[in-house]
Amino acid sequence: MEQTIQSKDEAFSKINQSYNQLASLFDEYIKGFEDSIETQKLFLRNNLRSQELLNSKIKKFNGSKEGGTE
Repeated sequence: MEQTIQSKDEAFSKINQSYNQLASLFDEYIKGFEDSIETQKLFLRNNLRSQELLNSKIKKFNGSKEGGTE
């Protein structure tokens, strides 16, 4: 009886350890995904700012405040 309880405790301990490892892996995956999103946001802000500056230069070159090509 004591051996059965001990083997069940060991099995439970192994399952618990595997569960904790899986949870840790999932947390790392989520963190990596969040980092990727932040990097993409940075690139988007950079691209939008570049677009804004280039559009401003084009408007100035064209002599128009509206940005037309006349």
